[in-house]
Amino acid sequence: MRRDMDMIREMLIQLGDATGQLSSDELLPQYAGRDLVRYHAWLVLDAGFADGCNTENTYGLSAITIRRLTWSGQDFLAAARDEDTWAEARKRIRARVGDVAVQVLASLLSMVAAQKLGIPS
Repeated sequence: MRRDMDMIREMLIQLGDATGQLSSDELLPQYAGRDLVRYHAWLVLDAGFADGCNTENTYGLSAITIRRLTWSGQDFLAAARDEDTWAEARKRIRARVGDVAVQVLASLLSMVAAQKLGIPS
């Protein structure tokens, strides 16, 4: 499966707005592909954006439980939450290279936000 940063952003927004832990079955209910949502929930954990665990139910089906966003998850969300900043960063990436590492995306988001605030880069 391919990583979808738009889906990860949506997931981080939902997690940032949550008042408690969420399972992958509760995340992004608008997506029909639950395996795809679970995969991206796992990526969120793997990237260190959140704390949580992978659990199996009595039927052997796995679910990801996310307890909270980490400091780096909160930082990425702060940079990515604004729709205009997100759209500008994604447009710049698609125009030049197509896809980038998450660290490069986070740096670009911070740069775009700094420009919007009038901070020279």
